[in-house]
Parts: sequence; C-alpha cells; structure tokens
Amino acid sequence: MKNNIRALLVVVFMLFASSVFAAEEPLQVKCVDSSGAPLEGAKVTIVCLNCKITPGDELKSDDEKSDSEGFASFRKLENAVYRVFGRKNGFSPVLYEYVDFQSSPQSIQLEFQEGKDRKLYFEDMSLIETTTKMQEEGLALYRSGKAPEAEKILEQAVALSPSNLDIYYDLANIYLSQGKFDQGQELLDKLSHLSSILIKTYNPYVPSGYYKEMVDKTAELLSRLPILKADNAFKENKYDVAAEGFRKAVENNPKDVKLHVNLAAALANAKKYDEALQTIEKASRMAPGETPLEDLKNQIVTAKASAELEKVQAALNEGDALLKNGDFENALIKFQGSLSMVPENARAPILGRIGLIQLRLNKSDEAVESFKKAIELSPAEKRGDYIKPLFQHYVNKEKYEEALSLLID
Repeated sequence: MKNNIRALLVVVFMLFASSVFAAEEPLQVKCVDSSGAPLEGAKVTIVCLNCKITPGDELKSDDEKSDSEGFASFRKLENAVYRVFGRKNGFSPVLYEYVDFQSSPQSIQLEFQEGKDRKLYFEDMSLIETTTKMQEEGLALYRSGKAPEAEKILEQAVALSPSNLDIYYDLANIYLSQGKFDQGQELLDKLSHLSSILIKTYNPYVPSGYYKEMVDKTAELLSRLPILKADNAFKENKYDVAAEGFRKAVENNPKDVKLHVNLAAALANAKKYDEALQTIEKASRMAPGETPLEDLKNQIVTAKASAELEKVQAALNEGDALLKNGDFENALIKFQGSLSMVPENARAPILGRIGLIQLRLNKSDEAVESFKKAIELSPAEKRGDYIKPLFQHYVNKEKYEEALSLLID
C-alpha cells in the first residue's frame, strides 16, 4: 500500500486535457438540517477543479445562498469536476466531493449538523501530517494483527480527509481481511468513483499516472471479491457457498488451475464428489503430471468411497432397526433401496438380509432368487452364510433335490 499522497489534500488547479463549455442547465444543491428540513441562508461554494485558468491564478469558484426551500442553484457552469461545500452559523461545514458536471441538470444534498465551524482538509495543510500519521499508525496496527483497531484509526482518517484515495484503499483491504465484504465493496465502489473523476484533473503533486493506477488497482480488487468471499466461506466451513463462489470465478477465469483446485476442494467438502472429480480432471489436463493434483484426486476418490460406505451403513442400520421392531415390509424396502448404493460384488450381505425377510413375508420364490444371487456374489469362505438358510428353506418345503444340489455345488 502506498504512503499517503500529499497532493490529495492540496487544491487541484490545472485542467487535464478535455474540452469544456458553458452549460445553461443548473447544478442544484439542497441544504437540509439533521431532520431533513430545508435550511435557508447556508452559503454554498463550488470550486472548479479543472476549469481553464491562467497558471498562478486561483481556482474558479462561485458562492450562492440557499433560499427558503433550502436550494442554491448554479448556472452557466463549464463541463468540469467541482468540489461543493457549505457553511452556516451554528453548524459544522459540509463537504461533497465530487460533482462531475456534464451539461445535464444535477442535484445533490448537503446535510448540516449542529456544531462549530472548522477548516476542511483542503483549507488546513496541517491535516496532511495528521492523516499521514493516522494512516501509518493504522497500517502498523494491521501488520501486527490488530485489524479492528486499525479499522477504527483509518475510519477516523477518512473522516478527516474524505478524498484520500490511499486511505480508502487501505481501509477497504482491512475490511475485506475481516470478512466485511459489504463494507469493503461499498468503499471500493466509492474509491472507483472518486478515482474515475480525479483522473480528469491534474495535480502537480501527484505522480504521473497515479489516478489511473488507482482506477486499475480498485478494479482488480473488485474483480477478486468473489474469490475472497469464497475463500472466507471455505475457512468458515460453508462449503456450498465457497463452491458457488469458486464456480463463478472459474467461469471468469477458465484457465486458472488454482481456481479449479479450490473449486474441487470446496465441492469435495460439500460432498459433491462427482463434480469435484470432474473439476480436478480439468485441472489435471491443464497441468498434466502435477503430483499435488493427483494427490487431491486420490483424496476425493477415497472420500467418496468412505461417504458411500457411511451412507450404506446408515441404511443398513435403519433396516436392522425396522427388522428388530418386526416391521418387515419397511425393512425390506430399506434393504432393497440400499443395493444401488454399493458395487455389485459387495451386495451379498444385503441380499442375505433381503432373502430372510422375504421368507418371513412368505415370498418364497423371491427369497430363493435373493439367496442364489448372494451365493453367486459372495467369496467362497462366505457362501455358507447364504447356503444354510436356503438349504433349510428347501428342506422345509420338502424340495430335497434342490437342497442336495446346494451341498454338491
């Protein structure tokens, strides 16, 4: 982050190359008190920051008093950037920066608060040192891990110097680092607005290209907001939110391998394993042979298998509970539903349970098929677990040849 730019507190006084002309349409300033009631007799001053002037002359300015309805109107203005401020006895001064006047009528509002008059930042050069020290103090606090304290200091600095772009940028970053994305975005939007206006002006105390650099930096940080939000959601274990953020980021940056990896990790933690594997496959194609990508893929495969086993075990436990309570019909439905959750070579134990329930429900033919399938799919050392109940069933039904065939096989 840059040091405070001294020139932001110095009056801008030269024209940045642009054509200007007088416009008949007014700039209307409404003055109100803290309750919103019109304030009559307030002195409103506008200062043109990039009107054509002779070097060495003061900036062009104009004053108007607000009428009984609180309005002060300015006509025949050049298309230019204006600073607007107001004063009235018994009230603190009010500042509005900036108005980018371009022929069309514009209206702004100044809300006055009761208080004492004081100098504004561009009228008191000592405020440069004050805000510089506050900015340095705030950044030192932030670097030492005291973001909330840094935030308070920089908020005070912004109040003193409301057009200091560097302080806006620093404060926005501190907001974002704490997950205060709405506040951070609001400040960045304001910074973007101020920068886009000030880029039209010229200030000899500002390094060449400074405003353009600030416009670009702000735009870049705004473009990263979805990623920052997704990162924060991931840290807070809000994996669905994180996945949605990374998904949008990948759409905007389809060749960014890191974003694909982050998306895959978020999806895996959200238990969306198939999409996670598809995403990591895309990343692997963009960066073939990368060991970390293969490691992550293997972790996702393992996590998927583990999750499937947990799901199957949960279904079996539910089925066993139903069976224990004598609810054979629903137990049968639960076990049959769990078959599709496991690969075929692991279905024998479930088929054995199904066969026993079917016998209890007098579904003999179906039970026989279930036991036969269990015998077919089970390893040799486990086949006896399913041959025994089927053998007993044949004996009970006096189907001795079928029973003997089981023993011969």
